[in-house]
Amino acid sequence: MPVIFRTTSIEIASAANVAERWRSQYQRDGKWTRTASGDSEEIYNALCDLGRNPDIAAVATIIGNKSWSYLSCDGCDKYVTHAVKLNHGYSEKDHLLCRNCLERGIAAFDAVKG
Repeated sequence: MPVIFRTTSIEIASAANVAERWRSQYQRDGKWTRTASGDSEEIYNALCDLGRNPDIAAVATIIGNKSWSYLSCDGCDKYVTHAVKLNHGYSEKDHLLCRNCLERGIAAFDAVKG
């Protein structure tokens, strides 16, 4: 059965509102939980110091990984700054593919003759 993508768009990595997203994840009933990378309240304060739309690399440095500010390619599992988002409309899961994975897919199509 062919998969028909109903929506296709370009996504750009963003760290907008990351401090509030961090607080929502790690603060419960006014108390901060610990994370593997350190004190969640200290990390929150450092994220707040960056402003509402901080540099994605600065966020990754503070948190200790790229998962909060970069996109993750579903093809190669690498963190990227840009990706094509595909959704076929039958699930809530979007599929993100980086340029390299898209180009490899196109090359595979081009290699098939007939």
